[in-house]
Amino acid sequence: MKFLEEIKNLLTDFIKRSKDFYHMDDEEVIEFISSKIKDFGNVFKKYPKKSDEEILNLKIGKREIYFLFDKEIGDDEREFLKLFLSLFIDRINIDREIKEYEYKFSSISSVLKSLSLKGELSLKKILKEIVREMNLAYAGILLKEDESLRLSSLHSMVPQELKEFSIPLYRDTVTTKTFKESKIYLIQDVESCPFYLSGIYGIESELSIPIMFGDEKFGVLDLGKNVKNGFSNIEVLFAEDIAYLFGMFLWNMNSLANLKKEEFMTSLIIENINTGLVITDENGKIIRSNSFIKGWLNDEIDGKYIYDYFNVSNMRKPTEGIGVQRETFYFKNKYFGYSGSPIFDGKRLIGALYLIRDLTEIREMEEKMKLQERLAILGEMAASMAHEIRNPLAAVKAGIEYLKKKEKVKEEIKNYDMIIKEISKVERIVRDMILYARRPPLRVKNFNIYNCITRIVENFRNSIQDKNVSFQISCAENLYIEGDEDQLGEVFTNIIQNGIDAIEKNGSINIEVVMDKEYVKLYFKDTGCGISDDIKDKIFNPFFTTKTKGTGLGLSITHRIVSDHNGNIEFYNNKDGGATFVITLPRRQNGRDLIR
Repeated sequence: MKFLEEIKNLLTDFIKRSKDFYHMDDEEVIEFISSKIKDFGNVFKKYPKKSDEEILNLKIGKREIYFLFDKEIGDDEREFLKLFLSLFIDRINIDREIKEYEYKFSSISSVLKSLSLKGELSLKKILKEIVREMNLAYAGILLKEDESLRLSSLHSMVPQELKEFSIPLYRDTVTTKTFKESKIYLIQDVESCPFYLSGIYGIESELSIPIMFGDEKFGVLDLGKNVKNGFSNIEVLFAEDIAYLFGMFLWNMNSLANLKKEEFMTSLIIENINTGLVITDENGKIIRSNSFIKGWLNDEIDGKYIYDYFNVSNMRKPTEGIGVQRETFYFKNKYFGYSGSPIFDGKRLIGALYLIRDLTEIREMEEKMKLQERLAILGEMAASMAHEIRNPLAAVKAGIEYLKKKEKVKEEIKNYDMIIKEISKVERIVRDMILYARRPPLRVKNFNIYNCITRIVENFRNSIQDKNVSFQISCAENLYIEGDEDQLGEVFTNIIQNGIDAIEKNGSINIEVVMDKEYVKLYFKDTGCGISDDIKDKIFNPFFTTKTKGTGLGLSITHRIVSDHNGNIEFYNNKDGGATFVITLPRRQNGRDLIR
């Protein structure tokens, strides 16, 4: 009993101390085991049995150690020690190998996790490490592409010419079966494998592991050694963990690529949608806005609080979980409409989305349409009134002309002339009203614009003598354009008449015509009083006038005729006084398609 008690105590101490083996080098392990063998020998000597000397051979790490047993130790005790120490040393070696592969796995895992982009060079570096750490002939990654496994990356001890290598999935090979069946294939002797596909010379054993993450399969990690039975169980486990890391890595890269694609598409939509878009956090702070809203506002609004910036209290509601539809507000001299929706992550409010539109043009268009409706009604009334006035007015004028011929008293004839002059003014007003209301069709032809302008100027010569207004014309004499000569003549007449009316005395009107291949620009510059800022937006409105005489239809008719010719009219005040009207007209009217 005492013998067994001593042996038990030695074994207990041995096992307890063996936990430190992981941190010992080989010399320390050998020294420890030697001391324990001596302890066991001393116990066995107390209970001697006849025996011959025997040598115990143990392998620790990469070193072989020999222990000489004393003659006094019996056969049974010697066998016990040999078996116990052999098993224990094997366990130490296995644990050390596991620790070593854990370290290697941790190192490769760190490198893989640190990669932010997938590339051939990055994968090759990892494969190079695997080949070195596992003493492989090669390591390769084959990824699924259409219905094949394509070699994505390879590292081998001997350079290989396998740049474009792929295996159709319908073929049965070690790698395709691994992928299709989603299981590990370990071929310790490739000569005995009926579906082994020879690719690299000298390979004796092959290990193929599916690269997966969750239910998603990406490809295969294929490893080879140039010896039979080259893969230990620990190496298989190590390679399986590496394949899992590759799967996680590829899944992350695919997810990142998909996320970037989605972000790009989202950004593309946000930037190209013809509506202002603003996204805020739950506090109303603007975290993103598109170029439309920034262009409208001419301001960088990211980082600001939306309801403070626009000073619209209702904009706070979406950040409180309440949607807002079709609200309007006035900001920076513009009308805006917006809708706002809260953004939830599950039940948690995380922000708000606002769609904002510039309604200024729509508002102006609505106002113009209302004005056009009113003017249309007014125009019909004016046309009807003008028609009713024209006939009796003609009769009155004819009667006055008759009386003028019969009477010989000079004073009375002078009165008749004044009456006829006033009747002519009324006739002109009636004519303008009819012209505005009925909008005559354009009759386009090719005409000389120089002759048209000079003829109109000559008609004004007599009426401007009292004011002493001079004309200067700068225009090529052979300049032709396509248009309605009569209606454009009406335009030029109205502009010149306005210039004359703006000049009190001793002024001038300069007319300059400039042309290029497509357009003609006419500049009418006068030295009058100019146009005040408070009426600039009104001068083309029908029936608007600052004169004591006139209908206010002249510039309105002018604007319409120019627009009918696909042209444009604008004006500005001169620095040295007076105003300049600029009329831009196309030289050709699309093959005279304006004839209506």
